[in-house]
Amino acid sequence: MDAHPTHDRTTSLSDAENWFALGSGALLLLVGASRRSAVGALVAASSAPLLYRGITGHWPHTNGETQRDTTKTALGGARGVHVRESIRLEVPLAEVYGFWRRLENLPQFMAHLDGVTESSDGQSHWVAIGPAGLAVEWDAEIINEIENKLIAWRSLPGSDVVTAGSINFDAARGGRSTEVRVHLQYAPRAGKAGALIASLFGREPSQTIREDLRRFNSCSKRARFRKPRKRRSHMRAVCWEGKEKIKVETVPDPVILNPRDAIVKVTVTAICGSDLHIYDGYIPTMQKGDVLGHEFMGEVVEVGKDNTRLRVGDRVVVPFTIACGRCYFCKEQLWSLCDNSNPNAWMAEKLYGYSASGLFGYSYMYGGYPGGQAEYARVPFADVGPLKVPGTLTDEQVLFLSDIFPTGYMAAENCQIKQGDTVAVWGCGPVGQFAIKSAYLLGAERVIAIDRFAERLELASSQGGADTLNYEDVDVLDALRHMTGGQGPDACIDAVGLEAHGTTLDAWYDRAKTTMFLATDRPHALRQAISACRKGGTVSIPGVYGGWLDKFPLGVAFAKGLTLKMGQTHMHKYMPLLLERIERGEIDPSFIITHRIGLEDAPEMYRTFATKMTRASRSS
Repeated sequence: MDAHPTHDRTTSLSDAENWFALGSGALLLLVGASRRSAVGALVAASSAPLLYRGITGHWPHTNGETQRDTTKTALGGARGVHVRESIRLEVPLAEVYGFWRRLENLPQFMAHLDGVTESSDGQSHWVAIGPAGLAVEWDAEIINEIENKLIAWRSLPGSDVVTAGSINFDAARGGRSTEVRVHLQYAPRAGKAGALIASLFGREPSQTIREDLRRFNSCSKRARFRKPRKRRSHMRAVCWEGKEKIKVETVPDPVILNPRDAIVKVTVTAICGSDLHIYDGYIPTMQKGDVLGHEFMGEVVEVGKDNTRLRVGDRVVVPFTIACGRCYFCKEQLWSLCDNSNPNAWMAEKLYGYSASGLFGYSYMYGGYPGGQAEYARVPFADVGPLKVPGTLTDEQVLFLSDIFPTGYMAAENCQIKQGDTVAVWGCGPVGQFAIKSAYLLGAERVIAIDRFAERLELASSQGGADTLNYEDVDVLDALRHMTGGQGPDACIDAVGLEAHGTTLDAWYDRAKTTMFLATDRPHALRQAISACRKGGTVSIPGVYGGWLDKFPLGVAFAKGLTLKMGQTHMHKYMPLLLERIERGEIDPSFIITHRIGLEDAPEMYRTFATKMTRASRSS
């Protein structure tokens, strides 16, 4: 780490350019700030790219090749800024070390950090707010670690900044407190001059670290770190290892991280149809070793100190969406849009403009939360989410309150069904089956189910009471016109999502484009639903979509005055309501289960579910 970078003519030239960018950016910022006008604000704003170039060595939104070529080591010691700070905490050493070692905890008290994402190979991705408010990103790796003693890291080539550092932990006062010593080495692309100019427009590094440690000390006084519970430290879990690669692995037990958390011993979990989007490689920001699963329930075995709603021994169903219960959206009953539950909101914001709530087991873009296809699971905001269930109902009767029953119900409710309505449902998988059931519960006179698998169509008919269409045997649009007197269904539900199949030209077009990575989704079913729906009707979309849709018939929806309603389910709103329906005997959700397996058999069941090799509708 102390080696000097290799200097050559390219390096000298690059440094000169960085000096020039820093000086020019600083001048523009000072001139702009001195003029209290719109022109001055514009001039000041124009300094941001120059400051970014001067400090990081490349322009915003580029890949940092300049740094990769000119900096061959982890840190240029001659040009770096060294910061050393220490603090004593009245917390036992093992608890402090455990908290720091989980790098995703650091943004809780490091104000300059926007997010840290860990991967299973010891590497991590960091995002900080740099000079002039610009995001600075880098990848790092742990290069040395001694449990309860030392964590040392360095940035990887290609990062916006070159940084390395270490944190030493020493027991003090007979083990009742801990001495924490931080050594940070930071090398701006223009050396110490870059750090000096950066400090003109923000805090210099040593001040920042001191304030971070003070915040950490305050946090430790307000809420003690939780002691590890006395049970085994590892468990078995279903993990994603790549496209179409699922393994059951031994992973660390979850621990309480927040006073509102709970730890649940999972008694039953399920593979959801949307898990297949992960299995098939359509969901971005997955990392090897991620624990899957967002439909689970079990027994509470530990609660955080601020969680007064749950007790050890409670039997609960956990909603797949994670919500804080306190933000604007939660208060408006828009639970799946929670503002506070996704620690990686910046990822979703880059793709979608805004971030929705965090989700269990569904990529780092949705929070990176380990899922429930495991022996234990940590449940954040557990004083808001988990629903206690009575002992008079079996696990299989209530499990699907965790996702697909509320999802199908909200899909039907979004249709604004009136007595006498006809509803068409594309996709007779689990969500489609519950959408059929829910449409009748809400007053539909007729439901028409559309799929290609005979077993699913038979289930929709025998259990759901739906009329059925096999899209491989009929022209769906013509059949729906005929069945509705030429008018079309009053409402249409797309319970298929981004991996739709079909026999028409547009379906083959979708498959060709996604195969060549020229499109993100296959929206054939959605196109068909929009085309089939009657004028003034509603198209409800519970099926998951992940990107930008090609050949989307917005003109058709506009011409017919359709209402489109969609989004992740507001779970917390529907779970108590639907539990009451189950208790009254209006519906038994366990009808959807076709396979019952152990955790170790999950990889094979993923393959079965994905390829429809047997009549797999639901696995638990």
